[in-house]
Amino acid sequence: MAAVLVPVVTDVGETRELIHNGVNGVLVPPSDTTALSDAIITLVENEELRRKISSNAKLSSKSFDIAKHIQRFLRVYHEAIGE
Repeated sequence: MAAVLVPVVTDVGETRELIHNGVNGVLVPPSDTTALSDAIITLVENEELRRKISSNAKLSSKSFDIAKHIQRFLRVYHEAIGE
């Protein structure tokens, strides 16, 4: 996002908290290779959409708090191992 690229990500876990479909990235269903390829093709073919989403992605990246997300990941890992 900070590199002014459009994130195309699967809609799993907390990705919805970071990526708003069609606004600052593209969400596709997990394991749906057709949706993934369609999203990428759409972005390649539609420069205006690609520029709009990538610009919004750059703005969104400025509010990303890496420390907050590291703590979330650590909580998940600790829960997974029973700590």
